[in-house]
Amino acid sequence: MYRSIFSQPPSQAPQTRRAHQSAESTGKPDSTSAKTPLGSPSSTDPLDSFFKRAEKRNQLLKDGVLTPSGQLRSRSSLLLEEKVAEVESCKNDLELLKWADGLFATQREVESVTRTEMTSKHSIKRKGAKGGKGKETTVQNPDSIQELTPELQQANGLDSVARSTHLRVYPHLLSLLMRTFRERYADPFISLSLFHHARRLSVFSYIYGCTTPAYNELLDTLWTCFRDLEGFLKALREMELNGVEFDEKTRTIVEKITTEGAGGGSWSDWDGEELVKLGKMRQMVGLDDVKKRFRRRE
Repeated sequence: MYRSIFSQPPSQAPQTRRAHQSAESTGKPDSTSAKTPLGSPSSTDPLDSFFKRAEKRNQLLKDGVLTPSGQLRSRSSLLLEEKVAEVESCKNDLELLKWADGLFATQREVESVTRTEMTSKHSIKRKGAKGGKGKETTVQNPDSIQELTPELQQANGLDSVARSTHLRVYPHLLSLLMRTFRERYADPFISLSLFHHARRLSVFSYIYGCTTPAYNELLDTLWTCFRDLEGFLKALREMELNGVEFDEKTRTIVEKITTEGAGGGSWSDWDGEELVKLGKMRQMVGLDDVKKRFRRRE
């Protein structure tokens, strides 16, 4: 079972997450966002938070589902609750491995249907462009595309809504699997294998799956189970290179290294090289800057 999940031929993984995102955009990157360090805390502008809440509420009204109790819930939250219950119902690690195999199979189906649909839309647009402006305008209408390719919209039961919902919960399910194997079954090796398998599976899998939650579980596993400072620092640099943001949990894990690695306050067992690595980690995630800001408030 273990080999059947992780022995599939990997597709070429992206070198950087930013390179893939820049290929989708024709404009130049925002210079102001490039100047903001990845480890710095998010903006506390009240207007910015207002628009984020409004956008989230608008998305909920658009894609929300009315539950029997009368609550408006997003499809992704309902799907996530359902999948978490399935993970918790697994009686042993073998059942959980089978469940993980199903998750990656669904991811492959989502990618296959998405690629087929994109290829079909592109070919239809090219044919419409050859026929004249009127036909091109008709083909560019999303409703017209859905009417022209109904089999693609319902392929394997994965319509556009189901696919987008799966991609929203995919990183959370991946991190849940990694944490469950590490904590419930005391198997950090499978936890690491799950992350590397998701990264090698495809470009889609890496971009949508290996986000901050999954990287945090990777970092926690590397330190808690292996005390691997070199691997930890390498993972942080990979996050920085590929545009994966550091959050409070990332800083908490680095702070845990500072405390546990020092043995509660004594640095006698740490050599100079290890202290340099720890200093780089704290600087990358902006942990020292956060502490200074809290001291100023006091």
